[in-house]
Amino acid sequence: MKKILVTKFKSIGDVLLITPLLRNLKIAYPNSSIDLLIKEGTDELIRNNPYINKIYITKRNKNSRLRKLICDFQLILSLFKNKYDILITTDKGDRSALFAKLLRAKVSIGRRNDFKIKINNPFDKFFLESNQRHIIEINQDPLTVLGKSIAYFGGVEIFYDEIRNSNLEKFISNNKKFIHIHPFSQASHKELSTRLIAKIIDFCEIDLGIKVVLTGSSAFQDQIKTLEILDFAESKPLNYCGKLTLTETAYLNKFASLLIVVDTAIMHISCANKTQVLAIFGPTAINSWGPWDISKRLNTYNRAGGIQKHGIHTVISSEMDCVPCSKSGCDNNGFSSCLENIDIEIIKREIKRKLK
Repeated sequence: MKKILVTKFKSIGDVLLITPLLRNLKIAYPNSSIDLLIKEGTDELIRNNPYINKIYITKRNKNSRLRKLICDFQLILSLFKNKYDILITTDKGDRSALFAKLLRAKVSIGRRNDFKIKINNPFDKFFLESNQRHIIEINQDPLTVLGKSIAYFGGVEIFYDEIRNSNLEKFISNNKKFIHIHPFSQASHKELSTRLIAKIIDFCEIDLGIKVVLTGSSAFQDQIKTLEILDFAESKPLNYCGKLTLTETAYLNKFASLLIVVDTAIMHISCANKTQVLAIFGPTAINSWGPWDISKRLNTYNRAGGIQKHGIHTVISSEMDCVPCSKSGCDNNGFSSCLENIDIEIIKREIKRKLK
């Protein structure tokens, strides 16, 4: 029996984007035992994944770099006992390289990078890098490197138990058609202005007569921005910001007619739910991170801006020459002028088109 370890040390969205790889590994190695190593707080929608044997968690320990290092070495000692046949690290960076070097799997596959600390030859094989492909396609590269074919071409999969939230159930039963808007991201430079979001909400509620449900995290910045949105809006959307778990948000999204969103994890969850997406992108490369229709086999996005589609999903971005810059805002200043450059009339037109 093959023992396989896959690592991902990034956000919830990044973890969800490796689910096609997990399924394909299980198909390629049906008798394998696949473990997953991820960051604390990113496991909520992947705990029940049938292709995973065990999930290992790395602790945050934001206040102590030393404590974080100690926890990592304790985890490495625990993982070392498993004697993995295959190790796949899906991130670039020193942490991934360090785990690969110390765990000493029979075959280790990683992403090419210039490591900040001196780590000689941490990987036996490397991903087939290309910035012209979608991250879902890139995440499948270890299969090709291992000489295995890709059997599942679909996108993100989520697995969770049915939730029991009487308020949600009541809303869903009473609203057969509603629009889910999730305007927040962990990176604020990917977000629209609160005034523009308020205008989009008013268009949906007042002009189209369709109920809007607003979701977001319990983070302070999301709460403040939600208050600003509600203050600017003339309509009264249902505000679930900070009031739902991620699982409950995913469940709500499942019944929406449309998700209006920026580049964030909820976008990929909506793809898994087969709920159509209207995503508004700023500096993000559409061809690498756009919403992936799970019924499609090929990436139809390109790196240019404008309006692009992949199956039932649509992305709107500015056609400025600098898009996509893949920076943290203009000159990495945290503010993206390309998002302010998007005409709301284009957004309105796409909303009406998708609701048909």
